[in-house]
Amino acid sequence: MQITRIEVQKKRKDRYNIYIDDEFRFGVDEGTLIDFDLRKDREISEEEIEKIENQEVVVAGFNSAMRSLKLRDRSEKEIRDKLKQKEFNQSVIEKVIDKLYRLEFLNDKRFAEMFVRDRMKLKPKGKRVLSLELLQKGVSKDTVEEVLQELVGEDEETELAKKVYAKAVKKYGSPEDSEAKQKIIKYMMSKGFSFDVIRELFKN
Repeated sequence: MQITRIEVQKKRKDRYNIYIDDEFRFGVDEGTLIDFDLRKDREISEEEIEKIENQEVVVAGFNSAMRSLKLRDRSEKEIRDKLKQKEFNQSVIEKVIDKLYRLEFLNDKRFAEMFVRDRMKLKPKGKRVLSLELLQKGVSKDTVEEVLQELVGEDEETELAKKVYAKAVKKYGSPEDSEAKQKIIKYMMSKGFSFDVIRELFKN
């Protein structure tokens, strides 16, 4: 069999249509074109075509992951879950994840740092809830503890608690009222603050 024509796709300038023996056979990414040295008049076997098609599935998985990462940084688990939803098989997912790490598009510690900074700025929460949210996103316990230790010290958590406390007081009323005070405490604990941190706020 022989490659008789290679043409750029009309809608995707980075993809090419490959014709074998004058019949369209498959489309490939520019990287695949280079990796397999695909060119006009080159002889090609069915075995090689199978390898090319397998690589193209990995390319599709990688491109799908990159579309997700362009929207925001994500954890490894989030990318795995998205690829599973797209029905890529486990072998393809492992290859995509490996490539994302090699190209430094995936980094769970970096993701956790960005996640915590965003929460601190936009949705203040205590360490307990931050830890739970990161663990649910598949970040390892050691990484979660390391990031929280670096970014949310005692002073930082106190400042976060003050913001949430002010919001709770506005919502439930003065803590001088016992019923309002209980609601404030319950609200703040639901946001991940320990009772010790909350108690200090009532002293001020």
